[in-house]
Amino acid sequence: MKNENNRYGAVAIDINNILTVSNKRKWWFTGIFLVILSIGLVFNFFIARDYQYRASTIVTLSTENLRFQRMISDEYPEEANSLWLIKGGKATNGYYNHYFGIIPQEINSEEFLSEVIYNLNMDINLRHLQRLVLTEYGGNVSFFIINTFYKNPEDAKKINETIIDTYTDQKEENFRKIYNELIGKVEEEIFILKEDLSELSFEAEEYAISFNKELIENINIEDNIIIELKSTGYLPPELENEIERITGRYNYLRDILDNLVNNEKLYTSSIEIDGDIRVDENFTHFRNILLSVVAALVIGIIFIYIIDFIISIKNRR
Repeated sequence: MKNENNRYGAVAIDINNILTVSNKRKWWFTGIFLVILSIGLVFNFFIARDYQYRASTIVTLSTENLRFQRMISDEYPEEANSLWLIKGGKATNGYYNHYFGIIPQEINSEEFLSEVIYNLNMDINLRHLQRLVLTEYGGNVSFFIINTFYKNPEDAKKINETIIDTYTDQKEENFRKIYNELIGKVEEEIFILKEDLSELSFEAEEYAISFNKELIENINIEDNIIIELKSTGYLPPELENEIERITGRYNYLRDILDNLVNNEKLYTSSIEIDGDIRVDENFTHFRNILLSVVAALVIGIIFIYIIDFIISIKNRR
């Protein structure tokens, strides 16, 4: 194939040249081809067999009850952050990027995988298991994928299930601890507000009684004036404003507490599993053998060209 007749540009594959060089360096080509093919076959039958089947689980985070997630985030930001709550009333890409960045770190930790091995009851060690777990997150999406691989579909699924169950149990335990602390914190503040309201109510009653008593004492009975006594609803502005402020705060926290109690599962299990575990055949031996042959051919051709180039330079000298 001549360059001037090449319709595909300056770079083209010259089959005749490949055959010529291959024939001239056939022993080099045969040796490299067999080495690369052997490596591919060893990898296929002894190493890659653990990756023949893949089990996948899609993980997402709850986006329910956004109004109260925002309210709790505003009032108790530290607890909200520990509970993975959504701030601002909307799940943003930044929210998913942050927490989906935490999950693979925790799942791939030696401490976590050691517990998985204990729960699995399989003949597998830590280093082996680390190679069988792959987490996927492309960024700016609302889901996360946990993949596990093994040489048979049953164990691939079993490993995946055990990882999911162990991780969600751990997170639920951690979330529940924070949740209970948050409940106690809200209840304590509500109790204090009730005490404050009780004192203010007593102060309001005392004020109304004192005001009416003073009004009666200052009236001249001979004037025959009709006296309109003030009820306990009459308060000085500063006292009334303080009662309104504390009452508003009390009702606000009561709403938060009621929501926490009524949505316990949401706050202690914000990690959700989207659908069932999917098990696929990750590769076939035939495909891998074919790829090994192709790789051996390509690398062999490249290598003999390099050898031919080096030898030609030496011959010129």
